[in-house]
Amino acid sequence: MLLEEILRYMQTLKKDFGLQLSLHGPKTMLGDFPDYRIHSNPYCMLIKQSPQLWHKCHRQQSKIVSHEVSSCGTCFAGVFEYIIPLRTGAGEKTQVFMCISGYRNDARAQRQLRMLERSFGMDMQVLKAAYEKYLRPMPDAPPDAEVLAPLVKMLEQYFSNPKNRRGSNSDYIYAHAIAYIHQHYREKIRLEDICNFCHCSKSYISHMFKKRTGCSVSNYIMQLRLEKAKKLLERERITVKAAAEAVGFPEPYYFSNSFKKYFNIAPSAIRKDDLHEI
Repeated sequence: MLLEEILRYMQTLKKDFGLQLSLHGPKTMLGDFPDYRIHSNPYCMLIKQSPQLWHKCHRQQSKIVSHEVSSCGTCFAGVFEYIIPLRTGAGEKTQVFMCISGYRNDARAQRQLRMLERSFGMDMQVLKAAYEKYLRPMPDAPPDAEVLAPLVKMLEQYFSNPKNRRGSNSDYIYAHAIAYIHQHYREKIRLEDICNFCHCSKSYISHMFKKRTGCSVSNYIMQLRLEKAKKLLERERITVKAAAEAVGFPEPYYFSNSFKKYFNIAPSAIRKDDLHEI
C-alpha cells in the first residue's frame, strides 16, 4: 500500500538521515499520519507547555499553509526549519506542507529566547539549556532534494485522492498526548500532567484515549513501559531490576508480575545473557 511505503520512507529519513519531519495542514486531511502531525522535539514540547505558545505555534502553522513555494525560516521560538509545500490536486491551492525542523539559529537565539522570557514568563536558563541540547546546528545547505523527492512525490499522490483525506480536530491533541507520554514514560506520569500539557480536561483526554486505543491512559503507559523493557532485555546486557528502573517501575516485583501477565513469559527468561540479579 502507498501509505505503508510513505511511512517506511519517512522512518528511513528519520533514522538514517536524522531528519525531523512533520506534516501540517487542515486537521481533516492528516488522520493517517498521527506520528507526524506535530513538532515533537523536546524543545518544542517545552515551548508548548504554555497555552499561549501552544496556540501561537498552531496559528503560525496555519499561516504557512498559504505558501506556494519552498522556503525556510526561523519560528518565533528560534527553531530554524525548511518548508516544502505539497500539491494535493490539480487546480487546488497548497493545503498541506512538509516541515523539516529541529535546527537552531544561533544568530537569532538570544533575541528569541529573551522574547519568550519577557512576554510569556518562560525560564531563560531552562529555555537555553533545552535549546542547545535538543536542537542541532543550522546546516550549511538544505536537505538533499534527491533524497526528499520520492517522499514528496508519494505524499502528493496520496493526498491527490480525496478518499485519503480524513482526520478530526482531536488528532492534533492526541498526537501531542502520545508524544508527551513517549518523552516522559520513565517518570511518574499523572493524567493531570497530560491534560495540563494538552490544555484539555481529564474527561476529554480519558474519553479520547479509550476511543482510540481501547484502554485507559494508565494502561497505555503501562503497556508502553513493558514494551520498552522487553526491548531492553532482548538487546542490552542488563538485569531485570535495571530494566524495571529504566522504564519507570520502582518496584521490580511488581514489574515482573506485570511483565509475565502481559507477555505470558517471565522477564528473566528473555534476557540477552545469563546475568545474575543485583
